[in-house]
Parts: sequence; C-alpha cells; structure tokens
Amino acid sequence: MNIDELKFFADLAYRLDCYKNKVYPEIVVDRGETIPKSDTTLMVVIPTYGREDKQKVYYQFSKHLRDTVVYLATKEERYDLLKRNNPDAKIIKLPESVHGIAATRQACIEHLPKGKVWMLDDQVKLQLKDTDLRVVGQCSPDEVEQLYHLIDYLLDYYIQVGVSGRPGNDKYTVWLRENVRIYTCYGLRTDIMKENNFRFTGLYEKDPEMIFMEDFYLNLSMLTSGFPNVCIWDFVADHHHNKPGGNSLFRKEEINTKCWKELKRLFPDYIKLKKVDRTSWGKGMQGERTEGTIYWKNAFKEAVQKNPKVKTRSLF
Repeated sequence: MNIDELKFFADLAYRLDCYKNKVYPEIVVDRGETIPKSDTTLMVVIPTYGREDKQKVYYQFSKHLRDTVVYLATKEERYDLLKRNNPDAKIIKLPESVHGIAATRQACIEHLPKGKVWMLDDQVKLQLKDTDLRVVGQCSPDEVEQLYHLIDYLLDYYIQVGVSGRPGNDKYTVWLRENVRIYTCYGLRTDIMKENNFRFTGLYEKDPEMIFMEDFYLNLSMLTSGFPNVCIWDFVADHHHNKPGGNSLFRKEEINTKCWKELKRLFPDYIKLKKVDRTSWGKGMQGERTEGTIYWKNAFKEAVQKNPKVKTRSLF
C-alpha cells in the first residue's frame, strides 16, 4: 500500500485503513531536539494497586501481545492477589519501598530494557474515532494492536507519544498535535530519558510527600529542554479519576498543594496557580483545592528560542 500523504491528513477513513496496514507518512520533527531511531521492541507496562480484580485495559490487548510484551506491575505485598486474579499475566514485582505513583512509574521503566516503553493507567479504556468523528465503545484487540504499532513508529521520532483523553478530543480533526499535555497513556523513549536524566521522581526525590504531579514534572522537564512531544488524536484513552484503589488511596489536598507549589517554583514562567471549588476528585479533595494552568507550548517554544535548531518542513 503506497500512502497518499495529502489524503492521509485530510481523510480519517483513509487514515484508519493506513493504521490497519501499518502504513504511515514520513515524520519530520521541524523544531527542537531530534532523537535516533530505535530497533528495540516496544514493551507495555500497566502499574496497578488495589485493583487486582478490576483490570480493564490489560484485557483489551490481544493474547499475543499479553503473552509477549505486556506487563502488569505492583508492589510485592499485592503480587499474589494480582496473580491469582490474572493467572496468565506477566507481573513486575516492585519492592515494598516503592511508594506512590511517581516512584512506581520510575521503578517500572528501570525494570524494563531501555528503549521503547508504553505505560498505561490500569483503568484506561482505549477507544477509536469512527468516520463520523464519534468516539463510542472501546477498541477491539486488533485496534489496540494498530495503536501499539503507531506508538512504536512515532517513538522513532519523539521522546514521548501520548494518546488523547476523551474530554476535548472532538475539538480537533488532526491526527497528531505537538507539545501538549500528555498523561495517563503514553509511550516513552526511556533510553533518551536516561541520557538526559529525565525522571518521574523529580519532586518525590526532593520530598517523599510529593508523590503526585509526576507526569507534569516529566512533561515540563522534556519540553523546557527542547524535546518536543506528540499526542495521537484519532485514538482515545478514556480515563475517570479517583476510582477506588490507585492514587485515590493517597490523594490529599495538602499534598496536592505542595506539589503544585513546587512545580510552580521549578517552572515559574509556565504555570499559573488558582483555587477551584470542585468535588470531582472525591474523598480527601473536597471543597476548595489548588490547581494550575500549564502553558505547554510556551515551555517548548522558549526552549527552542534559546537554542534554535535548523528549521525544516512541518507536517502538522
């Protein structure tokens, strides 16, 4: 199948056929740091805690991928329960000393070979837009495999490849967007992360109470160093926060505020703090809480202006 790039960018139905055939347009990173291609196998890791019998996204993967590249990860104390509920799963057993999501994510990527890693939260539901730009149901195993190969391809060009969340997905008809918020579901080039000392645990290593904001910290560390990210918009990673288990067991407003203030101190030009009064986060986060607006594109733009690269054409 020879690709028609103009049709690919304009026609979602054509793109969906291309995904099935693993045919993609040429990628040119037009600004910022470039990375070498990697021939490593894309590994998949799903951290989980307290949801041993509620694995959702794990079972969206085909048996072939589950048998070869997909891992669950949990603390040693929960290993037996997770294995009992998911007997065929490959499970990374994390030490009891690993506390909180920042340390958990870092421990997961340190356990796996350096290269390409796709990390998903355990309650994600992977979805795909149809030709009417609607997002309904959930991806079949074959469609998840299409996303797997697409992330694998894009990680030859970008250090981080995200999948769009459901809120706001219908605002854009493009297939990719650069330098945006990425969370919950993303591929990483962990070899490039290691070379540049990009870590999930930047806040946690300063203060063990700061166990959250690891995704924001990592994103901003990369963008302010001139590494662009990219987010896939034809697929969706639908995710509902604060379900029983996981981060909800530890989330408190005091910790939330401390993390936001430290993030603001480290990246003062790109974060605006505010107070909001919402109840959507559930127990421990009722009433007024600290939130922030992050200017992702400005963080990358100013990094490039400080260290401009040779400009080439952009596909997006």
